[in-house]
Order: sequence, then structure tokens, then C-alpha cells
Amino acid sequence: MKKWAVIHLIHVHTPRRHIPKLFIEDVPDEVTKEELRSVLTRSGYTFGEFGVLWANHYLAPHDQWEDEVVGAYNRGVVERVKWDELLRRSQII
Repeated sequence: MKKWAVIHLIHVHTPRRHIPKLFIEDVPDEVTKEELRSVLTRSGYTFGEFGVLWANHYLAPHDQWEDEVVGAYNRGVVERVKWDELLRRSQII
């Protein structure tokens, strides 16, 4: 099982900022980034800027998190959702 994060990348300043917007927990190892993005979108989550979905946002597994993302996870200040809950929300009602 993996943890993933949706991260907002601020790239107009130096150093770049990686601001977590959502943590996804208990994601099976075989789930790809593309599958996770699809389930998030189908679940009603939208991330982006300027009306463009996913603009300046990216998905990263926990082993690729920047220090500031790890710190936010450890502080518990950002929303967390379990994979099973995302799957439930992504189904057509």
C-alpha cells in the first residue's frame, strides 16, 4: 500500500514551493498515477488553476515527496482520504 499526494507546484518563485492539497492513503501498489487521477476526478475532486484541470498540480507517491510535503503530512494539516472511500465516491449513482 502507498500514500499519494496531490501537490500544487508554485514555480514562479525560487525556491519552488510544493504545497500538498490532498493525501490519499492505502492505495494498492498496482494503482497507476493515471488511474488515481481518474478516480479523483470521478470522485468530484478538482485541482488546477485558471480553469484548467491539473494545471500546476501533480500527483506523487510518498517516496517522491519533497520535505515540505512530508512535514505537512506529519502535522496532519491537510485533508486525507482513503483509497476505498475514493472508489466508493467515484461510482455512478
